Amino acid sequence: MEQKTPKVSIVVPMYRCEDTLERCVDSVLAQTCPDFELLLINDGSPDRVPEIAAGYVQRDPRVRLLSQENRGVSAARNAGIDAAKGRYLLFVDADDRLCKDAVETLLLAAKGGAQVIHFAYIRQKGALSQVVPSPVNAEGVLAREEIRQTVLPLLLSGWSLNACWNNFYETRLLQENGIRFPEGMALDEDFAFVCDVFAAASSAQFLQKPLYRYLLNPKSAVRRMDERHVRASMDIQFGLFDKLYDWDVDTPQNRQLVWDKLVRAALILLDGVAVNDRNPNRKALFWAVALDGRVQDALEHAGRLPGTGITRKQAKLLQKGRIGAAYALVRGVIRAKGTRDRIIQRIGKKSGYRL
Repeated sequence: MEQKTPKVSIVVPMYRCEDTLERCVDSVLAQTCPDFELLLINDGSPDRVPEIAAGYVQRDPRVRLLSQENRGVSAARNAGIDAAKGRYLLFVDADDRLCKDAVETLLLAAKGGAQVIHFAYIRQKGALSQVVPSPVNAEGVLAREEIRQTVLPLLLSGWSLNACWNNFYETRLLQENGIRFPEGMALDEDFAFVCDVFAAASSAQFLQKPLYRYLLNPKSAVRRMDERHVRASMDIQFGLFDKLYDWDVDTPQNRQLVWDKLVRAALILLDGVAVNDRNPNRKALFWAVALDGRVQDALEHAGRLPGTGITRKQAKLLQKGRIGAAYALVRGVIRAKGTRDRIIQRIGKKSGYRL
C-alpha cells in the first residue's frame, strides 16, 4: 500500500551526536500530531550515530535515514530540503528537542496561510531554563510589505531571528525559490538562509508559544574556524549592504543597523578564532581578520560599540589599532575559570553543529 504523503518533514542533521540523538529523536516521535516524516541526515558521523538512526528506521516507518560524506551542517540540511515530501518543513538540531505539541500547534497556525511561521523557544542550561519570545508582537499573518518594514530591519539589527530551527517553512517556498544554506562556512549559514526566506516570503506569522527546547552545551564549539571558513562568514555579513538594495530598504537608518551588526559579527568571529586551540595559526588569523578592510570600516562607522565589559574593551582596542592587546585580552579571558565555556556557548549558538 502506498504511504500517505506527510504534512510535515522534520530534518535532523547528525554529526558526532551519539550522546544526544536519542533524546532528540524521541522528542520528535512523541509529537501529539503524528502526521510527519523524520529525515535523519547522517553527515559522515564516525561514532554510533548511523547505528542509532538505523534502529529508529526499523522501528518507525515515519523515519528515513539519508547518509553522505562529511560536508558540514549546511549540506546536511540542504539534503533534507531536497528529500522532503511534506508540505511544511522544520529543522531540529540533534542536541535539542521539540516540545511535544510543536507539530500540532504549527499545523493549526498554518491554516492562516503564512509561508513561514516563527515561534518562541526555551533556552536551557542544566536545570535553568528561560523562554525566549518571538521578537515580533503581531496578531495574525503579516503581508509582504509588513515583512519588509518590520522583519527585515530586525534581521539587520540583531540575532533574534538568526536561527533556522524556530521557523516553520512552507516547503514550496524553499524549493521554488532555490533557497538553500550556503556551504563551507564557520558561522552564519543560518543567518544567510533566514534572510533569503523572509525576503522571498509573501506572508509570515509570529507565535509567542515556545515550541523548541534549545540546550546550551558547555562543550559547544565551532567545528571549523580556519581562514577559509571565517572569510566565508565575513562575506555573508558584509553582503548585507547588497541585501538592503535587493529588499528595497536601503535607508540611512538601516545602513547604520548593518554597520553595528557587522561590528558584533566581527567580534564573535575574532572570539571564535582566539578560542580555537586546535588551530596553531589562530594568532595570525586573528590579526588577519582584525586588519581586514571591511572590519576596519565597520569599526569606524559603528554608532555604538556592542556589549559591556570585556567585549567593549576588545572593540575599543581594535578601534585604536591595538590588535595584539585585543588578542591578549581575549586569550586572558579564555584562561579565566568558566569564561572559556561562556565564550564557546556564545559562538556555538551561531554555528551549526555543537560538539
